[in-house]
Amino acid sequence: MIQRMEHMLFALLMAAILVCASVAQDIPQTVTIELIATGDETQFDTWAQVAHAASGANNNYTISGIDPNTGGFYASLQDIRSSNIPLERGGLWVVWNSTLTKVWCYLNTDSIVATRGFFAVPRSQLLLDPALLTTPGENLEAGLPPDAPALPAAIYNAINHRPWNAIMTANMPASNFTQSNKVLATPPAPPAKYGYGPSPFDREILSSVSNKYRTPVVFKITGTDPITGHAIPPYKTTAMRNSLVVPFVNASNTGAGGIGSFIATHHNVTEPCGTLSSGLQGKVDTTQLFGVAAPGNVLTVFLDDPLDGPWYEMENKAYVNCAPIKSQEAGVNPALADGNPLNLTNPGISVRERVLGQGLATNAVGGTPDSVSYVSWTCNTLAGLGTYVTVNNINPFLGGWTGVFPSCAAAANVDYPLIQTQEVTTDSPVPASVSALIGPVNTLVTSRLAWQ
Repeated sequence: MIQRMEHMLFALLMAAILVCASVAQDIPQTVTIELIATGDETQFDTWAQVAHAASGANNNYTISGIDPNTGGFYASLQDIRSSNIPLERGGLWVVWNSTLTKVWCYLNTDSIVATRGFFAVPRSQLLLDPALLTTPGENLEAGLPPDAPALPAAIYNAINHRPWNAIMTANMPASNFTQSNKVLATPPAPPAKYGYGPSPFDREILSSVSNKYRTPVVFKITGTDPITGHAIPPYKTTAMRNSLVVPFVNASNTGAGGIGSFIATHHNVTEPCGTLSSGLQGKVDTTQLFGVAAPGNVLTVFLDDPLDGPWYEMENKAYVNCAPIKSQEAGVNPALADGNPLNLTNPGISVRERVLGQGLATNAVGGTPDSVSYVSWTCNTLAGLGTYVTVNNINPFLGGWTGVFPSCAAAANVDYPLIQTQEVTTDSPVPASVSALIGPVNTLVTSRLAWQ
């Protein structure tokens, strides 16, 4: 009897050991963060496709916006230097390998916000809403497989509250640092001061067409952090392929003075100090924007925000040596009711409003006849949308003007005047897991400058 009991106990013990071993095999080991990045919309989709290829699996998740149950952001940049600094929400993609041991992710923000987030000491972090553990992905990336029904707990825990190891931006960190200081400087007197300060931070940049905002906050790229006093570590910036910044309009109005009534033969704007710079300042109507000698309609202008890469390109290319005010922000006072969110009217000529980023720009122009804005060309997102214009009689793309943004098979015209640098900034030396992706990203974009 005792011997039988000993055999039974031994069998139960072995079974328990085997069950525990089986369960242990199903529990992911430490998840290695290959990429945890934040940056601009231009590079967002291309890095997703390259990271997906590197993962060797079909595991991905994308999401943006606000949790309807809590009102909190699904994904955001958290600057932990002060609890008073507002969160910066953005769209998020995440990919992971088949064993849940490696993860890549990217939060979409503005270039200057990303630069601030990386150089802040302590470095800012990715903050995730717990709802991602039960909320289906939104399939925001056309080049990826269908999203997972939720973000796995192991992946969620690996990247939540973790600092960035890379930022993807338009322009070098030094340029973004200089522009950030201008944005914070008061009183507003563009192009040297834009009135959103004083530093370290004072007010958000608000959109007139959504509830989104961006916050300029003081930072430095060398020396010590201006808020915490901690030393800023060495960094490395790597040049990526350039990108195009393209003005586009709503040409649906074919009536008298409507852009659609003449766009087929008059689709050119000029810069610097030409019709484009005047249009963004609200000084010209629909026909004058294109140099057409005919009565025009009121032109609705949607300006990007001063922390974004396309805004920087316009500000520093379209207004070179212009007088008297060398800025698309002429007349904008953030402290006034009509200045933030932007809502300025030049009676009978124009209305100026604010959008934040490419998605809002395309939606605002798409829904507003006789309007104009500008975007960085990302070929999958913009393919088939109209109507882009030429600048100084130079088409942004090789071939004849069609007015419709082309597919990724198109190539950029290197003679086009509004071409912007794109960069990746990391710690120095560049982390091996990030370095492994840089070459494939540039290869995917190629010299055609077709960011995905």
